[in-house]
Amino acid sequence: MKFSRKLKVASVAIAVAGVALSAAQAADLKTPAPSPTALPNGNAAKDSEPLVGKIKITEDGARKISRDLIAANLALNEGMPFRVQDVSESIRSLYATGLFDFVAVEPNLDEGGKTVSVEVFLIPRPLVSGIFFTGNKEIEGGLIQDQKAGSRREEIRKNIAGYYDPADDSTTHSRSWFGAKLIDECTEAGLLAGMPLDEAVVRRTAEKIREKYRKDNFPFVEVSYEIKRDKTTGTATVEFEITENLKTRIQDVKFVGNKTFTTKELRQLIETTSWAWAFDPKDSFSGRFFKFSWLTGRGNLDTEKYKLDIERLRHFYKNKGFLDIEIMPPSLAELSEGYSSISNDETLGYLPIEIALDEGIRYNVGKISIKGNRLGESHARFSEKSILAMLAQRSPRRVRQREEANFDLLLSGDFYAPTAVEVALKKIREYYGEVGYLNTNVTVTRRPNLETGTVDLVFDISENEKSYLRSIIIEGNNISKSELIIRDLALAPGEVFDMIRMKTSESRLRNTRLFETMRQDRGVTLQPVETGIPGQKDLRVTVREGQTGLLSFGAGFSTVESLSGFAEFTQSNFDLFNPHNYFRGGGQKFRIRLSIGVRSSTVEQSLEEPMLFGREIAIGYDAYHKSNNYLSNDYKTVDTGIKLYGRRRLFENISGQVYYKLDNYQITDIDADVPQFIRDGAGYTVLSRGGIQLTRDTRDDYLFPTRGNRVSLKTEVVGGPFRGDCDYYDLDLQAAQWFPVFGYDQTLKISGRIGTQHTFSNSHVPFFERLYLGGPYNLRGFRYGHVGPSVDDEPTGGCSRAYITAEYTIKILEEFRIAFFYDGGFVNTGSFDFSPKDWNDDIGFGFRILIMGAPMNIDLGFPINTSGWNDDGMRFNISFGTTF
Repeated sequence: MKFSRKLKVASVAIAVAGVALSAAQAADLKTPAPSPTALPNGNAAKDSEPLVGKIKITEDGARKISRDLIAANLALNEGMPFRVQDVSESIRSLYATGLFDFVAVEPNLDEGGKTVSVEVFLIPRPLVSGIFFTGNKEIEGGLIQDQKAGSRREEIRKNIAGYYDPADDSTTHSRSWFGAKLIDECTEAGLLAGMPLDEAVVRRTAEKIREKYRKDNFPFVEVSYEIKRDKTTGTATVEFEITENLKTRIQDVKFVGNKTFTTKELRQLIETTSWAWAFDPKDSFSGRFFKFSWLTGRGNLDTEKYKLDIERLRHFYKNKGFLDIEIMPPSLAELSEGYSSISNDETLGYLPIEIALDEGIRYNVGKISIKGNRLGESHARFSEKSILAMLAQRSPRRVRQREEANFDLLLSGDFYAPTAVEVALKKIREYYGEVGYLNTNVTVTRRPNLETGTVDLVFDISENEKSYLRSIIIEGNNISKSELIIRDLALAPGEVFDMIRMKTSESRLRNTRLFETMRQDRGVTLQPVETGIPGQKDLRVTVREGQTGLLSFGAGFSTVESLSGFAEFTQSNFDLFNPHNYFRGGGQKFRIRLSIGVRSSTVEQSLEEPMLFGREIAIGYDAYHKSNNYLSNDYKTVDTGIKLYGRRRLFENISGQVYYKLDNYQITDIDADVPQFIRDGAGYTVLSRGGIQLTRDTRDDYLFPTRGNRVSLKTEVVGGPFRGDCDYYDLDLQAAQWFPVFGYDQTLKISGRIGTQHTFSNSHVPFFERLYLGGPYNLRGFRYGHVGPSVDDEPTGGCSRAYITAEYTIKILEEFRIAFFYDGGFVNTGSFDFSPKDWNDDIGFGFRILIMGAPMNIDLGFPINTSGWNDDGMRFNISFGTTF
C-alpha cells in the first residue's frame, strides 16, 4: 500500500510538471507576453500554473487528529498555485508533528489541467495508555500517575482516561528505600502516558532501564519490550520484560603472562577490583586494602569501567616500552557466559576475571637527532647539544600538568614512551617560543629497530621568523577594568613574544577567579594574533566575566559553637569608587557577614584591595563585633575591634603580612560563684597590637590535601608603642605536612604548634587572651580549653603551649573519608616553659564528609594521659557548616 501510493504521487507530480511546462511553452509561442500588472502579484508565469483544487483528508483508525492542526501543517491551500515542492514539504511537516505513523499526500490533475485535487491520507499514532514492567524484583516499576510532565500533566491524563486500570499494574508496591522507579527512566526518555507512541523513544527507554540496572550492579540485565496496539480505541500499551539476574560481585582479578610487572602492581592501575565487606588481604599494603564494597561499590562489575581499564593497561604498557603489547581480556559476552554458570544462590554471583597478556619485547629510546635548527649555526641555545640537554631536563614547575609531568624527560637508553615523545615535541616548541619564535613547527620521525629493540628519533624543526609583541587587545571585560587584566600580564608591548610568559599570564588571570570558571577554558584565553607586519604580533586577551557576587545563607553546628545560622554577602570584584557600575569592576574583595548562634554571635565587614598601585601588595581592613561563651557558660566575652593589614607575596610560596589590631574586650554576664580571676577581668579591656606573620603554603588542595605543607610564623606586640591596657608579646609557630600513602587514596598528616607569651612593664596577660588547648581543633579527647591549669573547673589558660597531631586518612568515596588520629600536648602557666611534665594525649577515629561543598568533621577521642582534673573520658566532637 505504501509503495503504490508513493509511486502514484511521483507519477502525478511528473505529469503535473509536464503539463505546466507545456502550457508555458505554448503560451510563449502563440501569444505575446502579457503585462506584469495583468497577472496576480505581477508574476507572469502564474497564469499557466494549475491551482490547488479540493483537499480531502482521510484518517485511518479510531483516533482522530484536529483538522485545524492538519491544515496548519499543509503547505497546500485551495485556490493557490500548485507546486510540486509543496507536496514534499507537507509530508515533512506532518511527520515532524510526531502524531502520525504514516503520511501520504496524493495530487490528482483534474480534466483540463487547470486544477489539482489533493488527497491527504494519514495513520495517526496511538496514544500510550499504559506502561508496565514484568520481572523487576529489585527496582520498583511505578505507575503512570508517578510521571511528571510539567504543565501538560492534566491534559495527557485526560487523553487516556478510561483506558488505564492501575489494578492491571503488578508493580504498585514499593521495593526501594529511596523511591527509585523505572517509570522515572520512561519520563526521562520521553515515553509519557497520554503522548503519541514513538517506537524510537521506546527503544531509548529500554536502554535507559538497562543502564539503570547496570549502575545498580546488574551488568548482565536483559531488557526487552512488547507494544500492544488497540485499533478500536487508538491506544497502545508498552510492556518491558526484565531479566535481572543476580548482582555480580568480582571474586578476583588475575593476570596471566605478566613477566615485568607483578599482579599487585597491575591491580593498582585499574578500577575493576575484587569485592570485600571491609578489608581485602589480597590487596594488603596498597591503596586497595580498604574496600567496604557494600558502601563504596568497589568490587561490582561496571562494564564501562572495565573497558576503560583495559585501555588504561594498554596505555601503561606502551609507555613502559612495550609497543607490541597484546591484552586479551575476557569479553563481556564471555563474562556473561561465565557468570551464567556460577550465578546461583550459593555463589551469589561472585565472578573471577582473568586477563591474559603478551608483553612482547621492550623498546628503548635509541639515538635522538635534531635537524632543521639553522639558528644553531650562530646561537649556542639552538645547537643540537643544547636542545637535547633541554629535553633531558625537567620543565619549570607547573608547566607540565597531570600525566605529562611523569613523562617530562627524554633520554637515549630510557624505555620508549609515546607520551614522552609527544611531550618532547611540546617542549621544543615552547623552547623556541620563549625567545619569540612562535611559528616554529616540529615533527618527529620514529625509526624502530627490531634487532636491537630500540627506536631512533629524528626531530625536524621549521623555525620561521622571530616575533615581537606590538599591542594588547582585551575583549569581553564588560565589568572588570582593563588595568585589572593588564597588571597580571607578564608581557608588555615591545618585548619579545614569549609563549611561556603568555601561559604564565593566562594562569595568573585564571587564578584571580574574576572570570567564568565553569567552562573547560575557564573563561580566560590568550593567543597571538597576526598583524600583517613581519615579525610583529598582537596578544588577544579574551575573558568571560564570571559571577563574582554571592549572597548566601547557611547553618552550622559544632560541639563548641553549638547551632548557628548566618547570612553573608561577598563581592570579589568590588570597586569602592565606581557607583555607576554598581560598585563592580575594581577587583577589590568586599564581605559582610551576620552570624547568630546559641553560644556566639558575630557581625563582620571587610574590604581588601589586592593590588595597591598596580603592585602585588594587598591592603585591607576587617571590622567586627563578636560575643561568645565558648570556654564557660558562667560568663560572656564581647570583642569589638578592627584590623588593618598589608600583605604581599615575598617569594614563590611565601607571603608576608603586617597588621595592626585594636580590640575592646568586655567580660559580662558573670555568674555569682565564678573564681576570682574571672571577676578581676570584668568590665572593659582595650588591647592595641601590631604584628608580622610569614606563611608558606604548598598544599595541593584546601579541603582534602594529599601532599605539601603549610608553615606559619607570627610575632605580635600588645601594648608598648601601641599603648592600650596591657603590655606583652606573643610568639607562635604552626607547621603541617601531608604525605600521600599508597597513591592518593590514603594520606598521613603530621602537624604541630608551639607558642608563648611574655609580659613587660609589670603588666599581665588577660585570661581571655591566654593560650588554651582541648576541643575539636587540637586535642580532641578533651573538653574545649580544658587542657592545662584551671580553678574550680574553670580553665585559666597559660603563657606557653605546644601540641602535635598525627592523622591518617583513608578515602572511601570522593566525598567520604575515615580518619585515625593521635593528639598530644600541654599548657604551662609560665612564659617559655615548654616542660612536658603535664603532658595530655589522646587517640581516636572519625569521619570526613563533604556535604554541599562544606566539610563535616566527626571525631571520637579517647584520653590516654591526663592532668587529673580533665579526665572526662571519651569526647565526641562534630563541626559542620555549609551554605544553601
